[in-house]
Order: sequence, then C-alpha cells, then structure tokens
Amino acid sequence: MIRGLFGSLSVKLFTFCFISISLLVLLLVAASQHYVSGQFASQQTSYVAHALKRTDYFLNQFMKNLQKDLQFIARDRRLAGLEPDETVQLLEQYRLQWKDIKNLYVFNSDGHVLGTSGALWEIASSENIRSVHLGLTAGDSPVVWTEPYFSPVSDYTVTVAVKIPMAEGESPAILAADLDLESILAAYEDEYLGSKESLLLLSRANRPISVRSPYVKYDVFAKSYSLSGLPADSLQHNVNAWQAEDEQGNPLHISRASSNIWGWQVILILNDSFLAKSLAFMKAFSILIGLAGLVLSIVVSYYLARYMIKPLKQLIPQMKKVSAGDFQTQIDSRRNDEFGILAVAFNRMVVKISQLMDSVVQAEIKKKMYELKVLQTQIQPHFLYNTLNSISYLAKRGRTQEVDTMITNLSSLLHFHLDKVEEFVPFDEELEGVKRYASIMEFRYPGQFILDFEIDEMVRHVPIPKFTLQPLVENAIFHGILPKGDLGSIVVTGERDGERLVLRVSDDGIGIPDNRRSLLLQTKPDGANAGYYHLGLFSIHERLRLYYGEGYGLRIHSVDSGGTTVEIIIPYKEGTQHAA
Repeated sequence: MIRGLFGSLSVKLFTFCFISISLLVLLLVAASQHYVSGQFASQQTSYVAHALKRTDYFLNQFMKNLQKDLQFIARDRRLAGLEPDETVQLLEQYRLQWKDIKNLYVFNSDGHVLGTSGALWEIASSENIRSVHLGLTAGDSPVVWTEPYFSPVSDYTVTVAVKIPMAEGESPAILAADLDLESILAAYEDEYLGSKESLLLLSRANRPISVRSPYVKYDVFAKSYSLSGLPADSLQHNVNAWQAEDEQGNPLHISRASSNIWGWQVILILNDSFLAKSLAFMKAFSILIGLAGLVLSIVVSYYLARYMIKPLKQLIPQMKKVSAGDFQTQIDSRRNDEFGILAVAFNRMVVKISQLMDSVVQAEIKKKMYELKVLQTQIQPHFLYNTLNSISYLAKRGRTQEVDTMITNLSSLLHFHLDKVEEFVPFDEELEGVKRYASIMEFRYPGQFILDFEIDEMVRHVPIPKFTLQPLVENAIFHGILPKGDLGSIVVTGERDGERLVLRVSDDGIGIPDNRRSLLLQTKPDGANAGYYHLGLFSIHERLRLYYGEGYGLRIHSVDSGGTTVEIIIPYKEGTQHAA
C-alpha cells in the first residue's frame, strides 16, 4: 500500500517539494541565526575595541596637552615677579581655562604656597605635595603625576606638577594642578558610551581614577575608593582582553589598554548578559520562523503539486492516442503559463507530424533529383572534347608516354564518377579523383598551377558526398588561376572542428567581386555563361543542404585584390555513417 501511495507522481511531487522547501527554510533560518549571532557578537567586540582605542587616545591627548599647558604656564615670568595677590589672580585666570582642574598653585622649598584654593595652609603641610616637590627638584623628570589620593583642598584627585624655571639663588618652586577626576571622562562617557559599557580608569598601582564606574565603591570610614564587583585576580593577568564574571555571576567581556607612558590603564567592561538576552531572543524568534516555514511549506507543496499534476493528467491520455497513431487528437487548454505553451506546442506537433511525413517523402524525391542533376553536369562535353584534343595533339607528336598517362587518368576519373553508384565515398577516394583530374589539367595547362594538400589524418576516412571537391578545384583553375595569367597555387585542406568537418579549397587567383559572390549561393543561375561556374557551386551547396540541413553547405570568402577560399561544412561522421 505504501509503495502504491508513493508511486503516484502527485505524492512524489508533494513529498519532494515539502522536504525541499522545509530543508531550505530550516537551513536558511539556522544559517541566518548563526550568522546574525556571530555578527552581533563580533560587532559588539569590535565596538568595545574601537571604543577602548578611542578612549585611550582621548586620555593620552588630554594628558599630553595638560603637561604642555602646565609647562607653558611655568615659564610665565610673571609668576616670580608679581605680588602674591596678583600671582593668585593670574593662577585663577589660568585655572578657569580648564574645567578639569580643581586647583592650581605654586609651592616652593620653604613651604610657601600661592594658589587658587582658600585652604592653602593645608596644602603646605601635605606630605604628598612635599614628596612631589622633592621628586621634581631632586630628579631629572620634568613632570610628576601622583597616584590618586584625597587632597585636603581638592578632595579625591591626582596632582600633576612641573618645575618652574628660577633664577640663580632663588628657592626651587613647582607648579601643581589638582585634577577633577569626576569631570575628566564624564562628558566623554555620556556621549560615546551606552548603558551596556562601563569605563574604568586605573593608575599604575590599580587604584581607581574614575570614580563614576559601578565597579568602584567608596569606603566612608577609610576615606578611599576601591574596586568592587570584579574578581580579585581579574586585573592581575597580563592580557588585553578576557572573560570574567561579576559577583552576581553575569558574564563580562573586559578589554584593557595601557599603552600610555604614565602607566594609566583604560578598561572597558561590557556586560555580556545583554548579549546573551539578545541572542536568546533571536534564537526563539528563529524557531518561530522555522515552524512558520514548515507550515508554509506544507501549504505551498500541496498547491504546487496540484497545480503541476492537473495539466499532466490532461496531456497523458492525448499522448497515448498519438502513440497509437491518432494524429487528429488535440488538447483543450486555456492556461497562459508553460503548460499552456506545452499544450499549444503539442497540438502543433501533431499537425506537424502529418505534414513532416509528407515532407520526408518529398525531400527524398527532391534529393534523388538533385543527385541525378549533379551527375548530369559532372562531366560536360567541352571537358571531354578538350581532353581528347590534347590526347590527339600529344599522339601526333609521338609523346606516347604522356598520352598513356592522360588516357589512364581520364579512364580512372570516368570510372570513379560513372561506375561507382554510392552516394558517399571516403574522403581519401574523393582526393584521389581530384588528383587524377589535376594531372589531366597539368597536361592541358603545363606550368600554370600547383596543387597542394594539407589533410588531417583523422578525417581521411570520413565519408562525404561524391563529386564534391572536383568542381571546386575546377572552378579554382578556370575562374581563378588561368585568368590571372601567371603561376598560381591551389591548396586543399581538411580538418575536424568539433562536431563538424571543414574542407577548404583555396587559390591565389583573381578573386570574386562582392556583388557576384553574394549571389553565387543564393539564387539559381540562368543563362549558358553562368552554367558551369555558378551552377556548379549552387548545385553543390543545395546538395549538401539537402543531405545535412540548413546549417551546412558552402561558404565563400574572397577579396577583389585576389584569392578565394570555398569552405565545405558538413557534420563529422565516423566510418560509413552519413546523413539519413
């Protein structure tokens, strides 16, 4: 029962369409889900890397510019020549130009401080400032950056200090700036980073510099900031990107850049839980699409099978009638698609078959008539007359050897053309007839032409219609070489070109004018003058088309300046096969 069920073409077509469409839908859904997920994850990672690179570049530029600006201010001679109030006013003017600086002040080795803060006495007693002053005045470094610390006047900050060039005898002094750590990257984070990313800026000693990060907490009792929510050893690895989990178990993608000369680390943390949720949603959505695709494939397969089978059920009975010999049957189809075209073509085919059956009979009769006509025009009286006159001329002069040769060649030529009744002969035998004909012509016109052959060995045994080449060689002699009045050459070539046999007869004679050449194969000649030349080419061309079809026959190539090539194009057939 199952075999009988699946023996039906409609069931096979439905099953094939259903499986094909279902597999296609499922493969597309799976491939799309895999590709989109991969692209999504890749873009997220690429985005983090790009954001990290951009942030690191921004930070480097900020720190370099700040150093240059502080060194520029330090070289301002007014810092040493003004009164204290004027110096403070000058520092305040400079400070207002940078929103990222909380305080700007000058500190010398005597502990004297001038600056923008109202609590300068607390700066004077700060061990951090004294160590910075000592590091600058005693060392070779032009700039000192401190670790993050709680300043008595600037709260949680990083101090940047540069030397102030002093005259000899003056007490060494430094220019220091306390940074506003909250504002350094605040505007940048708000504009370029989303809610999924967290920016963390650490010093060389892994102390938090950016305090807005959710991974930084403030200890009120210790009055210090520390890292929170990250694995304790996650920052100890000497890598630039790694995976970790926060204290809640959320997956994190951490990227780090520490290429600046100050040892500051720019860390960008991406919470992968957002990515996991997005991928889970995409997976569920893909499953729904796959299920919808399966349902759709059932519907499409059913209607497609029904649509395809219905016209076939109409066609099959009519084809059985035709196979039984009923050529009056017709299909009634009103469809405008390919099946409608098939029905119309079937109806036309039935009519054509009847017509072709009559045409084949007529074509066979016509072919035989052409063969007889060609045979009648093969040997014209003037050829025999001139040949016999030449034999008589040689005999009177006692040139018996040449007379014998001419008679032998003429006898062989007549035997080849008149005694052989086969329609097709091997190409080699046709060449032998051409050679004997050329030998006779050499006696009639000594020193007038040279005949050469360039034949591919693989085509020598291919059957061709008898008496195809000799008329072309004869035309080359009488209408190409002899009118030239000088020694000429004729070359006969034969080769295989794919499924075709291409034979060529080429001469370097006077050529054929364009207006005449275009008519040689198109119209049947009239008049006695056109008889042998025009009629010979036209008859050969029509004979070949009759045997092989419209795509075969002769092709003539010639130029007025001299030279003509006649191509014979017929199908390549091995052995004794030829056109039916």
